[in-house]
Amino acid sequence: MNLLIGSRIREARKSKGLTQKELADALSCQQSYISNLEKGESEGTPSQLYEIARILDVSVASLYGEESSIETKRLSELLAVLSPEELAVINKVMVAFVELHKVRHEATS
Repeated sequence: MNLLIGSRIREARKSKGLTQKELADALSCQQSYISNLEKGESEGTPSQLYEIARILDVSVASLYGEESSIETKRLSELLAVLSPEELAVINKVMVAFVELHKVRHEATS
């Protein structure tokens, strides 16, 4: 899955005419991180993938290879107004929610 997301990031980055270094600078990270993402060697957090998608003018769903639904588009619109710090908080809430979901699912299995 990481390799598929990475190849979609690479494709979108090149389509936008950006180098890995330029994307890294826009994200305030190292170029090696972008390289590792694109090669599928690293996994981005939801907030990092959202920020990459924003910079590249693509939807997060497109990075996952999914068609954008109305709900996904609406969520992207809502997240677009948040600061990186606020996105980090949202990311933590989402991770906690997913973990809770897993625990509940395991308890009922």
